[in-house]
Amino acid sequence: MAEARATSAGDIAGRQPVAAVNQRRRSSWLAALARREGLVEWGLVSLLYLALAVLLTWPIAIRMGSSIYGFGNDNWGGIWVYHWLHEAFWGPGKASFSPELQAPFGLAVGQNTIQPIDRFFAIVFGGLSDGLVAYNLQIFLSFVLAGLSMYAFARWLTGSRLGAALAGVIFTASPFHLAYAMQYPAHATIELVPLFVWALVLALQTKRAKHAALAGLAFAGVWYSSYYYGWMGVWFALAVLVAAGIRALFNGARARRIASTMRDGAAFLVKRGSVAAVAFLVLAVPALLALTVQVSSNGGAFQRTLADLYQGSVRPWQFVLPPHDSPVFGGLTRTFIETHLGSLPNYEQAVYLGFIPVVLTIVAIVLRRRMLGSARYAWPLLVVGGLFCILLALGPYIPVNVFSVNAWVNTASVSHINNFPYYLFKISASFRYYGRAFVFTSVCLAALAAIGFAVLEPRLRRLGRIAPLLAAGLLAALVLVEFENRPSADPTWLDTTPKPWVKAVAALPKGASIVDYPIRGLNSPRGLYYEFWQTKHHHPTQNPVVTPQAAKLTLAIEDPNQVGAGAALHRSGLRYVVIHTQLPPPADPVYQGNLPPDSLSAATASQNPWLQRVKAVPDAVIYKVLPAPRPLQAPLAQYGIGFGGPEVENKVIFHWLTSPSGTFTVVSPDKRRAVLSFYATSIAGPRRVSFYSDGRRFAARTVQGQPIYQTVKVPVRLHKGTNVVKIKVTPGPVVADSVLHDGDPRPLAIRVETPQILPG
Repeated sequence: MAEARATSAGDIAGRQPVAAVNQRRRSSWLAALARREGLVEWGLVSLLYLALAVLLTWPIAIRMGSSIYGFGNDNWGGIWVYHWLHEAFWGPGKASFSPELQAPFGLAVGQNTIQPIDRFFAIVFGGLSDGLVAYNLQIFLSFVLAGLSMYAFARWLTGSRLGAALAGVIFTASPFHLAYAMQYPAHATIELVPLFVWALVLALQTKRAKHAALAGLAFAGVWYSSYYYGWMGVWFALAVLVAAGIRALFNGARARRIASTMRDGAAFLVKRGSVAAVAFLVLAVPALLALTVQVSSNGGAFQRTLADLYQGSVRPWQFVLPPHDSPVFGGLTRTFIETHLGSLPNYEQAVYLGFIPVVLTIVAIVLRRRMLGSARYAWPLLVVGGLFCILLALGPYIPVNVFSVNAWVNTASVSHINNFPYYLFKISASFRYYGRAFVFTSVCLAALAAIGFAVLEPRLRRLGRIAPLLAAGLLAALVLVEFENRPSADPTWLDTTPKPWVKAVAALPKGASIVDYPIRGLNSPRGLYYEFWQTKHHHPTQNPVVTPQAAKLTLAIEDPNQVGAGAALHRSGLRYVVIHTQLPPPADPVYQGNLPPDSLSAATASQNPWLQRVKAVPDAVIYKVLPAPRPLQAPLAQYGIGFGGPEVENKVIFHWLTSPSGTFTVVSPDKRRAVLSFYATSIAGPRRVSFYSDGRRFAARTVQGQPIYQTVKVPVRLHKGTNVVKIKVTPGPVVADSVLHDGDPRPLAIRVETPQILPG
């Protein structure tokens, strides 16, 4: 018996190493399977968000180098920057200065609007299609990566794959993301924000140093993507910390441990806060140091006004009204939104929360006792952080009567209380669009929606194995439908195949500088349009106008019909003039009405003796600036004193008479009888126009009021050389705003086309 027992014990002892080996093998196999399952999971999720990115940005995936995602506005100028940064980094140029814009002076390229993530894409991809691929790729990848980062956060938070996948759809397809992607790649780069929120919650939950370091690194990453998101992240984090502190005090009070709770909280802030700060600085200083020095040394150039801050406020109904171009709900919301939006364009007010995400958030809060793990800890922090950023988005003032639409539209002029941005503006006046804080609300909302789905998932599973999958798919589809927003009736992409005028300019002598007409001001949609096409024809251009020196030149050359403009062009060294005759409609921030067409007549500048026509294409006429004017073969009439700058209407250049009197100058090669003819209208009713030569009145005409235009003809006697015809109007000018109510402070009398001299 003892022998048998010994044998049995020996057998067992002999079998133990085999069992241990089998266990190790089984553990290794399980680990491999887990890794394989993880690869499959993330592979499928990546394909999901890749497909969604293709859908949301179509056809950019197949036209990276020949189209622009979005509508033409600020993005025109951004693409030029990608091109120049790439050229400067890999070539001899300077990233901070370009000789290709604001010719002949060159342009200091502002670094404050170039985010580190923009610079990275520019350096790596900016050489493809003159910066266009870098621009589109940054936007396209943001839709993939934003979905993945949100999925990772929600997966950790809930453990639910389906809930996390739904959260990724809610976040990456939000109207906020869609709208910003159509204009600003840096603000479309939202994928790092969920990682920061995740790291912040994790650090508060575990209180470990390594997680505090992760929070600091993630926060630095947010600053790398957008200075605005970094600034808003400071206050989001502070709100979450306050919420966590209040909850800790509440729990401490219940356990009668207030004193120790406060000591622990203070120690956490000092120790873990220091770790987070060091991690943040190590990663952020290389990118932010130069910007900080630039802003602090020239603060005035980056300062905004309180009026800017107010105008940049989000209207509260934008959180609950579906986008005005929603294919399903747009008909119900469009009129109200467009009527009450104010001056803020759609990409600054696309903050619709969404019915599905809000309902799932409510479910999460109501069924909070069913939450598991990290979700139970995180949900109050997410609620507080999300609501606080909604408060930030409302701007510096909140009307006392919060239920009055008119009070919100005119908050500064009614009884109101100062909101958080009012005081934050005193800390830094460089930030004015606090609606961009909504990106943190969007993260919190998507995470809470994931929690809501996760608490419902066990009930759904009772209906069948695939019921949760079907429910998640249906909810994701509904989210995509209600989140759909288009910035206009036009496609959400622009074809950038070179136009005939671009090809014609590209063929001009190498290095020759040009000026585009009509000239448009700094950061106007048309001016930015010129900036983009400069990257295609590669000739230095007079656009944009930034410095006083360039503004002075622009004032001298802004009307190409004027002889003085030709002389100024010659002196400046600008060698070619491009008269645009078939410009596409100028873009304007949506909801604010369309800008008027600004194409010019093909006859524009044809009489200027300083210009020689060298080429005509379907959409432009190109002139060479001569070294000396051609001799006049016929009389030439020009504007004199008393007139304002040029305005384009129906392809014709007009000038307003802004004084009670003005002059026309007529240069004649000989003595003759002729007729002075011009097309004109009057503001605020008819005006009597009297004509004088050598101090004597020789004619008078009545010019009818707007919208009537009429041709005015007056016989004149010209002597050889310069003739001055003086005009006086009765009544005199009136302030435009008093008649048109458009905020225009100029005094205006009559609007006149460039005069013509006809045979007498």
